[in-house]
Amino acid sequence: MYYKTKTPGSLMIMGEHSVLHFYPSIVAAVDKYIYVAVRKGKFGKIRIDSDYFGEYETNIQNIKISKDFDLILAIVKRYKQFLTEGIEVQIKSDFSPELGLGSSGALLVGVTSALMMMLEKKIDKQELLQETLSILKNVRKFSSGSDLAASIYGGVVYFDPQNCTAEVLADSLPIVAMYSGYKTKTDKVIEKINKNFQGRESVLKRIYSKSGGLTKMAASA
Repeated sequence: MYYKTKTPGSLMIMGEHSVLHFYPSIVAAVDKYIYVAVRKGKFGKIRIDSDYFGEYETNIQNIKISKDFDLILAIVKRYKQFLTEGIEVQIKSDFSPELGLGSSGALLVGVTSALMMMLEKKIDKQELLQETLSILKNVRKFSSGSDLAASIYGGVVYFDPQNCTAEVLADSLPIVAMYSGYKTKTDKVIEKINKNFQGRESVLKRIYSKSGGLTKMAASA
C-alpha cells in the first residue's frame, strides 16, 4: 500500500536573506507540486525512484548518503528504527529543481508527511514545521524554513524564524513568476554578499534589519 502526498512549491515574496538572520519573511505557495508515494520496503532496502534524479538504493542499516537524495535519506535515517523492513519512495514533480520554487522544502514536507501516514503517527502543521526544519538544518547550512512553511500551510504565509511559527495572510496571491534562465544556489549568493560587504558588516546588518521591518509592515498592511 502506498501513502501519497501532493505538496506545493513556493516563492519568496519578502525577507529573502534577512530571514536567515532571524527576521521574518513572507512566502507564497505556488500551483506547481511535488508528488510523493511511500510504502514499506523489503529486505531492509531503501529504494528511491525520482522522475528527475533517477533511481537509488541503499541499506537501511548502513545508509550511504547520495547528494541527490540527501534530504530523503536524512528523513529515513531519523526514523530508521521504525523502518527495519526498509522503505520505497517514489517522487514526481511538476517542475525541475533547477527552477528553485522551494523544491527542497516541498520534497521534505511531502516525504515526511507520507512517512507519518505510513507509520500511523499523528502530527499537526506546527509539529510538521518544527520537525522538517530540524531535519533541513542538519543537511543544508543556509536554510530558514520559509519554504517549509508555505508548503505546509499553503497560501501566502508570514514566517517567524525566531519562534518557528507561521501565519496565513491570504489564500492566494495573483502573481506570475518568470524564469530568468539560471538559478544561483543560496550558499553561493551568501558567499558573494559577505565578500562584497567585508569590512562593512554593520551596513549589511542595517540592511537586513530594514528588510525585516518592511516585511512586518507588509504583513500588517
